[in-house]
Amino acid sequence: MRCILFVPAGRGDLVGKAASGEAAIVCLDLEDGVAPDAKAAARGALQSAVDRVRAGGKSVAVRLNSALEHVSHDLAALPEGVDLLVLPKAGSVAFIEDLSGALERLHGFVPALVALVETAAGLTAMSRQQALPAAVAALALGTEDLAADLGVAPESAAIEHSFHELARNAARLRVPLLGYPGSIANFSDPELFEAAARAGREGGVDRHARLTPVLG
Repeated sequence: MRCILFVPAGRGDLVGKAASGEAAIVCLDLEDGVAPDAKAAARGALQSAVDRVRAGGKSVAVRLNSALEHVSHDLAALPEGVDLLVLPKAGSVAFIEDLSGALERLHGFVPALVALVETAAGLTAMSRQQALPAAVAALALGTEDLAADLGVAPESAAIEHSFHELARNAARLRVPLLGYPGSIANFSDPELFEAAARAGREGGVDRHARLTPVLG
């Protein structure tokens, strides 16, 4: 798995570009990349977006919303062909288990799950876990939201420390770690972006991770 590219699920123009691009996985976003009044339309566009990405020979992910008023609608709208679900602001294993059960009941299977840790509470919760649900295929650090939660810059030492803490816990829990310490907004600065990506690899990111569906 080389990289994941996030695009708003309702932006057909961006979905088309992503489907023909270089990313190994295209993540159709229903969360931060979609305005609240556009979420219903984004869900309605999911099947078409999934079909376009798969036609481009890529794996398909969907990032769900974290807010309870949205996540049930997200689950109900999931089309066939989704390989991976990204769970924002993860931290509660009980929530992951509940979500896995809902997916099993609604769709008959559970895609691989990436738990995106984006809060101090989430970091603490992961450090206390002795095991993760079988559907969790990887952990990832959400640097922008975590930085906002901690009141620091995404490039700060606090975020780097958090990344290494999550890397240790990922190794202990025997799941791959994805991402890197630093801002995702630095893509327009190739040297800075490369340095952050290199720091991620040196810090324990598994670039050979294979994120495949978990059958129910």
